[in-house]
Amino acid sequence: MTITEGTLRQTKLYPELIPDTWVGTITANAEVSPALLDVRRFASRVLELANIGVSRDDQVEARIRADTLRLSVVAGSLLDLEPNRFNITAKDYLRLTLWASAGKPDYREHHGVWVYQPTIAHKLKLGIPLTAEDQRVAREFNIAQTVAKGNIPLPISYLTEREYQVTSEETHGRSLTVSTTEQTIEMVRPVVPDEFLVLTRIACDPGTAAQNIRISLNRDDDANYLDELKTYPLSLDWGLSCFIPALSELNLRVIAAATVAGWNVRYTILRGKLTDTLRCRWGLMTREEAPGDVWDKVRGGIL
Repeated sequence: MTITEGTLRQTKLYPELIPDTWVGTITANAEVSPALLDVRRFASRVLELANIGVSRDDQVEARIRADTLRLSVVAGSLLDLEPNRFNITAKDYLRLTLWASAGKPDYREHHGVWVYQPTIAHKLKLGIPLTAEDQRVAREFNIAQTVAKGNIPLPISYLTEREYQVTSEETHGRSLTVSTTEQTIEMVRPVVPDEFLVLTRIACDPGTAAQNIRISLNRDDDANYLDELKTYPLSLDWGLSCFIPALSELNLRVIAAATVAGWNVRYTILRGKLTDTLRCRWGLMTREEAPGDVWDKVRGGIL
């Protein structure tokens, strides 16, 4: 799949980490075109490019543009296909592509993109103009002063640990015969009232480039939310990070270009309790319905 502006418009249960994989040919002395990732005009969203993994090769460069930042990284210096530490913020433009000094057939790459709606704290940090309502909330809770101290906005990792009341973390595993007809790996649903799900990791046998095994995901009413992730860049030895919340179901599916017996897949699901903070952030509760000042604090980035 390729993450596009259309993909970003499907995000709503913020923050979300969308994974992507790529397999293709890099022409000698040329960048991959179209780029692996090339998005702009995010509307009200902020993006963070994360977890880039590439086949280790001294003749290949990963080239990144994020707003005014430009970065080129030699693939030979990175971990071989495992996720590397990247966390690059963009509010207007984000691009990722590959370049090689020699032709590279069936080259493998993967990455992830965090997507979220900026709180008032994020807007102050990133220089995004505040609305009149933003300014009112900022004054009421002294948000500018708290941002200046460096206390907010909270990192996504801390936010998800502090605010998500996790009731269980489950690793699911399957061994399947994959065919040219799409089949369901598993459909996971909440089991108690006010429960939500989060898909956080996918690992699997990569198969071969010719077998072209692809994983897709339906999230709630979003059909093909993840559309045909190629498994060839993946492995059972580590997991492709993602963070995809769902309110009613997660439906993982798989298809291949040829029959593959004994294909193994592993994925991790969080189950959590839906709180007022998440209801406000996810648009499930209005300001009038929220208790006290919870809605304003969520908008401000204090909660």
